Amino acid sequence: AYIENCAYNPTFQAISAAFMAARFEGRDLTKISKVVMLEKPGTLTNRELTDLIRKCVCPAATFDFFACGV
Repeated sequence: AYIENCAYNPTFQAISAAFMAARFEGRDLTKISKVVMLEKPGTLTNRELTDLIRKCVCPAATFDFFACGV
């Protein structure tokens, strides 16, 4: 079995990798209650796309976003 990794493929959304891994383990994605995203500040962001995916997969979950960097 193979699970895509966003560290090796930056065009692959981190939330998609997390959802895929959870489903691979047999978890019910509709039971997710909170999605937390940490992202390094920059010119590109995946915040809106991540929230859109979250709304489609687990609409009852809250979404918290934090910009963090070194």
